[in-house]
Amino acid sequence: MILLDENIVANQLRLLRSWRIRAVSVQEAFGRSGLSDSALLAVMRRAGYATFFSRDRDFFEPRLRDPRLCVVWLNVEQGESATFVRRALRHRALRTKRSRMGCVVRVAHVGLFVWKPKANEPEAIAWT
Repeated sequence: MILLDENIVANQLRLLRSWRIRAVSVQEAFGRSGLSDSALLAVMRRAGYATFFSRDRDFFEPRLRDPRLCVVWLNVEQGESATFVRRALRHRALRTKRSRMGCVVRVAHVGLFVWKPKANEPEAIAWT
């Protein structure tokens, strides 16, 4: 499941869907909005196997690594969110669900920064 936080505007979700990326908003997936970050993570863990995209910097923490989740901080402008979601999902390092699970990722113009499971530091990965 590709899950978008409430801080990603609806037109970005529509754009992803127009590209045939099956993404859903938190509100669509769980039927409620306004969940705290910790409550949202708990709900996602129970639901299982999600790749969660947010524009909230607080989600780039190694303590959030979980084998059932991939947590992604989009460190880009609001209007670029859909483009960078698609770009991240197409990147060789994150292309499959298996390669994403357990990772915490920062997506930026310069590339990806990935806290992989059991890593001591994030790995910098270029877009090329």
